[in-house]
Amino acid sequence: MITKSLQWFESEGYERLGYRLSRTRSGHWKVLDPAGKLVTVLGSTNSDHRGWLNERARLRRHQRDREAAARRIKPSTRPETPTQAGEWARVKSRYLQAGLCHKCSAQAAYANQQGTGGWFGIHPPCTGCAEIVELFPYPTINPAWRSVVRKRI
Repeated sequence: MITKSLQWFESEGYERLGYRLSRTRSGHWKVLDPAGKLVTVLGSTNSDHRGWLNERARLRRHQRDREAAARRIKPSTRPETPTQAGEWARVKSRYLQAGLCHKCSAQAAYANQQGTGGWFGIHPPCTGCAEIVELFPYPTINPAWRSVVRKRI
């Protein structure tokens, strides 16, 4: 039985789309997508109304990404965190110190960032930077690039 605080789940039509709620042993609610993949876990009693709003937003993003994948459109990207932005700036400065131009440094920093297109999602280095890139110590999966930063796994 769905609690009163979860009636929005039915009213917004998530059950019709194939999403399911199931109760955990601890009393929380798991939201599973039509493929059975866990989307999120909802608290059984949320003391803050913003928590429910955040979970509803997460479900909307998940549904939008599923629809985009079905139409073969790039899914929506979530904003980067301040930690990710700081890491990108540090990596870009390493490439600038190594002698790359700002454009190529930004491309390489983007490739190093987790959750992005990786080394195949970026443009090749410009002609002025290509010679410098060949001297970098770490190979990448993109034959046009080598890395000055060892990628953490």
